[in-house]
Amino acid sequence: DRPVMPGTALLEMAVAAFRHVQPQAAAVELRDVTFLSPLAVDTQAGTRARLLMTSVEGEYHFRVQSATADGDWATHALGVAGEGDPEPGPCDLD
Repeated sequence: DRPVMPGTALLEMAVAAFRHVQPQAAAVELRDVTFLSPLAVDTQAGTRARLLMTSVEGEYHFRVQSATADGDWATHALGVAGEGDPEPGPCDLD
């Protein structure tokens, strides 16, 4: 068994990438996040991971991937990052 990166770590990668390209943003909002598969970590050989971010009409679509044994890239999470409201109002979960 290999350890798995928590989903929150993948989200933190997206937040860090967004803050890198939009440092003036007061807050970050992640939307439409989909977790596709766990990102397992090889503690012996290491694991290559990357975050791809593409600007589309003021939003940033992101994709977290890791290298596979055959040299391809497996996608583990994807979503949209954008500037959020620094003082959001109440959230209705119903």
